[in-house]
Parts: sequence; C-alpha cells; structure tokens
Amino acid sequence: MKKLTIKIIAITIILLSFTGCEKDARDKYIGDWDFVVWRFFWLNDSGTYVNDTIYYLGKIKLSGYQNQLSIKFTEEDSVLCDISDSGKISKHYQDWHYYTRGQFEENDKAYIEHGYRVLGRGSEFTINGTKKKRE
Repeated sequence: MKKLTIKIIAITIILLSFTGCEKDARDKYIGDWDFVVWRFFWLNDSGTYVNDTIYYLGKIKLSGYQNQLSIKFTEEDSVLCDISDSGKISKHYQDWHYYTRGQFEENDKAYIEHGYRVLGRGSEFTINGTKKKRE
C-alpha cells in the first residue's frame, strides 16, 4: 500500500510539472522588431495629405489579455490586437471606422494593416515587420 501511494505521488508530481510549464503560444512573437511603416493621413477640410515611410525599431509585448499582443510600430502609434493560433492578426472594434488585420509568417515576419476612416479624414498604416535576432 505504501509503495502504491509513493508511485501515485510521484506520477502526480511528474504530471503537474509538465502542465505547470506550458509555454504561452504568443511568446514566439515577443521582442524587438524592425518595422517599415507606410503611412497615409488625410484631412479633406484643410487639404492636408501626408504620405510617408517610417523605419522604426519597435516592440511586440504580451498583453494582459488572453490571445492578445501589444505592437508598438512607431514612436506615437501602437495597437492592441488579437492573435489566432495560426498567427492571424485582428482586432474587433465596436466602431466600424477602425480596422486592424494582418498575419505573422513563421515567427519572424509580420504584415499588418491598421487605421481608421471617417467622412473627410482618416489614417492608414501598412506595416511590414522583421523580428530582430537575439545576439
């Protein structure tokens, strides 16, 4: 009886050690990223149009929410987005004017479209990212 109890305890400890060390599936995307960002901004009333390309060393971090990441892709801009198991990037907004969509390819490439459009003004970002290698 004592040997059986010891075996059960040993098996329980082994099983708990495997389940307690489960890695977060988002971890593969975390780190420093080189982003090339095409930005287009318009404001029809004033005739303001900005079309430029930004090169930015950004970061992707875990969010406090399950299946979400925080992506900082310029000095002023970041997005909190949902990540599927297949690496699909999306964000559900209650306001239809906003959108975020994209895809991680492998673990080190990302393509994201992000922006908003309202009558007479808007902002669009097309973001290509390459994860920096750890040295």
